[in-house]
Amino acid sequence: MPATLSSPNRDLIAHEVNENQRSIEEICICCGSFQIHTQHPLFHGGICTPCTENFLETFFLYDDDGLQAYCTICCSGKTLLTCDDPTCNR
Repeated sequence: MPATLSSPNRDLIAHEVNENQRSIEEICICCGSFQIHTQHPLFHGGICTPCTENFLETFFLYDDDGLQAYCTICCSGKTLLTCDDPTCNR
């Protein structure tokens, strides 16, 4: 499966871990790729080279209002669920 910077296929990842007994460290939790570069710096699970590069480029970016503009797991800026704690910047 080639790495992509799209939303992870959560069903595929869950199937591989639950049904095929694959370790979460063997799957990129950002895109679902099996070509792991390293382990995710914040969560249990692997991360492929393209997602690692995307993560490093976007993780520390903030909006004008001081909130992070990208997902903490995959660093995608598509649909984000934000914390309702007014002091949280993630």
